Amino acid sequence: MSPRDTTRRLQALAAAAITVAALVAVAPSAEAAHPGAPCTTPQLEPGWYGDNQARLQQLIDRYGRCNPYRPARARPVAVFDWDNTVVKNDVGDATMFWLLRNSRIRQPARGDWSTTSRFLTPAAAKALADACGALARPGTPLPTGTPAGAGCADEINAVYGTAATRTAAAAFAGWDRRTMEPGYAWSQPPPSPAGTAAPWNPGTPGCPS
Repeated sequence: MSPRDTTRRLQALAAAAITVAALVAVAPSAEAAHPGAPCTTPQLEPGWYGDNQARLQQLIDRYGRCNPYRPARARPVAVFDWDNTVVKNDVGDATMFWLLRNSRIRQPARGDWSTTSRFLTPAAAKALADACGALARPGTPLPTGTPAGAGCADEINAVYGTAATRTAAAAFAGWDRRTMEPGYAWSQPPPSPAGTAAPWNPGTPGCPS
């Protein structure tokens, strides 16, 4: 299992725990509105892997009680993780694969891939330029969905999917490991078009990656 797969599994477990706690936290508002109404704490069914059941039950018991966890908040908020939690597989991955298959990623401005993310390493920028530079003019779609663009597609997918080039050089450096995945941030479009590469280029200048 790769480090990224491990991170995803841990993130999914954490998101599931948060979701369970948030859903249970909805119950206290009814109790607060109707003092004396029956209130029960849900009990998880057996069959969970390892100590997950005990850990989640502890979370529910602590934060899912009938008394509001945050009395000043009129209504609790439930937060749901999406990829591999609410739905199977990863929407970002599917989007990237679609973009590559349909040749919808544009050559970055001046063919300079370092402009697509401030965390992209020089080695990754060079690898992308070597694989994709001769295939399209800046601002025009790269033919990643054709045999001629297969090498470019493979390089982009390697940087996105493994955070490394096809020769195993690190693709990103200097990001906050606690708050982001640089490959995911790199693949997101900017909030508004910026430069000739928007909006089909990973990490187009202007994107908060």
